[in-house]
Amino acid sequence: MHKIGHKQSSYAATDYDAVRCYFRDLSSFQDWTLGECIVAEREGLLAIYRAEDRDGLPFLLYVTPIRAWSKEERILQHIKWVNDALAHGSFRYNACEPMIQQLSWKRSGMFFFGITPDRGLRPVIEAAPFSNRSSLILNMVYVTALLRFLECDVWPFTCNGLNREKLLDKAAALSDRVAPRLHNASEISKRWESFYQRNAENVARTHDFTPVFSIGDYLSKCLVYCSECETFYLEGAFSFSPGTRSDDLCSLLFLFRKQSSQNKQYLVDFYFDMDVPNQFFTYLSHRHMTSLLEQIDDSEKGSREDQIARHELRLFSETREGFRTPVPVWYKPLE
Repeated sequence: MHKIGHKQSSYAATDYDAVRCYFRDLSSFQDWTLGECIVAEREGLLAIYRAEDRDGLPFLLYVTPIRAWSKEERILQHIKWVNDALAHGSFRYNACEPMIQQLSWKRSGMFFFGITPDRGLRPVIEAAPFSNRSSLILNMVYVTALLRFLECDVWPFTCNGLNREKLLDKAAALSDRVAPRLHNASEISKRWESFYQRNAENVARTHDFTPVFSIGDYLSKCLVYCSECETFYLEGAFSFSPGTRSDDLCSLLFLFRKQSSQNKQYLVDFYFDMDVPNQFFTYLSHRHMTSLLEQIDDSEKGSREDQIARHELRLFSETREGFRTPVPVWYKPLE
């Protein structure tokens, strides 16, 4: 019987001693080394650790307590459905090489353990620019399909997500905090504040706030590129969370903001199957401008980070005709 210092019912995925003890009880992992916890999610209901096998090869170990397994299993069901849908329409992905990493799960004591090799692939944004143009376009088709398939299912658990009131309150508070910092910023049009507030009001009126599956902040590090097979994958240390439709597309476009106009247009057109609703660009502009204003708000006045954030905001204004339109100048509607 294990003596770890607390009742079994209190075990959390972040309890390192308990995790190590039960992990070593698995016969095939007795000689493995459990490393640091690099992701802790959902109030201790999911944690991700680094691990090494007996040969020193790197792995990622996902841990969830048995009391939370039904939730994790529900998420895994949706991941399998998305992978199957992508494999059905693609020659690049299949059961052996799915787009979203699939873990091998085992139970030991009070935990379920999911193990996957850590291939150490580079994030897509770090791998750009891409030399093979046709391969890049094909990957953009797949990644936008991934986002759409993930959003096909409503987030099945209770969540305290974004709604109209929260969006407006957050936008107003952010604007109030940043306004004094930009009051004498000659390089940024004074229209920024009315533009931001107007977009927030339009988003509150038109956006669908139904919670769906989202990759969230993990997108920047876990959408990776395998140069050997010229293919995008979603793998690494990440978990899914509730978001709203097109959140991940907006995040991807923010990461790709320095990419060519054509690349960004591909992402938008492929995601919406060439039929882009007008309100999307209002939401896109609101999301991107919120990120930039938050960078200014989080930086120390006069610091290098502050200067970079202001420069980014000026570049953003140029793509919106000096804060006159939410539609970016790089987007050219098909005739």
